[in-house]
Amino acid sequence: IMKLIRLFLLCLIVVSCSSEEEIIDNSEQITPGVKIINFSNFPTSTINSWTNYGVSKMKDQNSDVLLVSWNIGDFISEGGFDRPYNKNQVVLTSSQIEDILSQISTWLDRSCLSNSDKSNELKTYRNYLENGADASSQIVLCSNSRIILTAFQEPPINFPEKNAEIQSFILHELYHAFQHDLGDINCTLNRENNSVSNGRQIVEGAAEYFGKIITGQMNGTDGVNTLLGMVYFDLLSSGSNSIDDGNNWAAGIRLMIERNWLDEAIVLNGSLFHNCETENLYTDSNSNMAKIKSLFSKIEKNGDKFTFSSQALND
Repeated sequence: IMKLIRLFLLCLIVVSCSSEEEIIDNSEQITPGVKIINFSNFPTSTINSWTNYGVSKMKDQNSDVLLVSWNIGDFISEGGFDRPYNKNQVVLTSSQIEDILSQISTWLDRSCLSNSDKSNELKTYRNYLENGADASSQIVLCSNSRIILTAFQEPPINFPEKNAEIQSFILHELYHAFQHDLGDINCTLNRENNSVSNGRQIVEGAAEYFGKIITGQMNGTDGVNTLLGMVYFDLLSSGSNSIDDGNNWAAGIRLMIERNWLDEAIVLNGSLFHNCETENLYTDSNSNMAKIKSLFSKIEKNGDKFTFSSQALND
């Protein structure tokens, strides 16, 4: 697959801790903030401006976040890693890889990881870097230590629309790092064991919604229109009306907002993911969720404008 740019929108939320049954609470040991290790072709100052704007939207940014970004080359083959990444050409030099790993190692020292867990994490990241993984994950290492891995091909600086897609992608991943509930073991177990939960889907949908809306705010464009247009064309090409996709759930969240079933403010400031609210209020026990799942796809196109139909807003 050869493209001017590849965006890796399979955004994984991964828990990586010393025990499969425990997410260690390190909230008292860390200082919240975002550190950037950038070996991509985007200026660090640009990524930092996106990050600072995203943080400014949060009601409570309580995590120590490391964002690592780098470039990869052309697609080589599917799979080959312990996570569903694909293999691409490696464009980093050996010294750049060692520099990245050294900086990650220093940051890991302030997490909750034991020496053996830290060593295992570093081996995993080395494999990704040395073998061209198209990484796109937010990894929960401890309750309040999160690492974001973002690999993408050289951005086309003269293509603002494509650059905005990368901006939205990074903001999407940052939002995952701001979601408190992902580091709460009780909420995680509740979500995984609840047969009527929509938690995982709402986690992804809200991150995609945040990415599109905040990118629009920063660039002076209509983020809602961008989102609905993307979903409109995706549904048209797939022939499916299933909501089981992060982008589609972002449209579902927008429909909930327009029907006054959800306050946009708590989505954009991250407090939707405080105190396990998704499992308390937005499971299938809420009859409105069935309506959202059946009506989210009722999007109409009028020129370059995309809106929900009257049916979607009133049925």
